[in-house]
Amino acid sequence: MSCLVYIYMCLCDRENILSDCFQGSFIVTCTLCTFISLVWLREQILHGGGPDWLDQEPMLANHRQVCLAFCILVYFLLC
Repeated sequence: MSCLVYIYMCLCDRENILSDCFQGSFIVTCTLCTFISLVWLREQILHGGGPDWLDQEPMLANHRQVCLAFCILVYFLLC
């Protein structure tokens, strides 16, 4: 029983209330900004297509060539 009282007293400690409020509001603000940014990005993709850095068609061919070269190199090194 005394353990529960001690935990309650630690939670109600007023020494660090200002820093706790600041940290809590910082976390809530970051979470809210992230959510708003993701909703904005979704709307941009749905209405006007995605940003240029999301279109990876030109990079896909280069990525395939790099992966193929890496696989060939690993094959020859292991054999």
